[in-house]
Amino acid sequence: MPAANEVLEHGMPRRVCLYGPAKSRKTTWTLMAAEAGYRVLLMDSDRGSDVLVQLSPAARARVYIFECHDTPDDAFCAAFTTHAFKHFEFWIDEATRRMSFRKLPGLAHVDFRGWGNETVIVFDSYTALVHSVVKAYCRENNIDLSDAKKTEWPGYGYAALYLNWFLGQTKLLPCHFIMIGHSTQYEKY
Repeated sequence: MPAANEVLEHGMPRRVCLYGPAKSRKTTWTLMAAEAGYRVLLMDSDRGSDVLVQLSPAARARVYIFECHDTPDDAFCAAFTTHAFKHFEFWIDEATRRMSFRKLPGLAHVDFRGWGNETVIVFDSYTALVHSVVKAYCRENNIDLSDAKKTEWPGYGYAALYLNWFLGQTKLLPCHFIMIGHSTQYEKY
């Protein structure tokens, strides 16, 4: 029977869903992995990387940030996750946010398959990804979400299928993965 230390150091990569209210220090907690010596890839769709100032300089040097937030004209978070998690290897120009499955001049290479237990991917946040998927669906189908009948809208099924696919893909990563989600209360007026 293996000791707990052996299982933690050499076992399967961990999957964590960190869920809670806004500003409860979820991102800060996940970035403590860099303080512990892990290489951290922060996929920031919430523009929350400002918490990096709380890390030591040595830990900040181990954190890499992909800005994958949406813009008013683009559901980039959904497009990025589809691209990145479909094959786990891609090339990207971070300035223009152009991505490719093949090597192109001037693009940075990322290959999740080469990462192991020394790496933690932090996806901040599931909430932003849900909004991005809905935005992408509405754009592709020329839907004004304010006019949608919520109980009959087929976009819910599409979003559920996409998000289930995405979560399934995270199980295939050879490294640790932390998904941050936000608790939100919605009230009907």
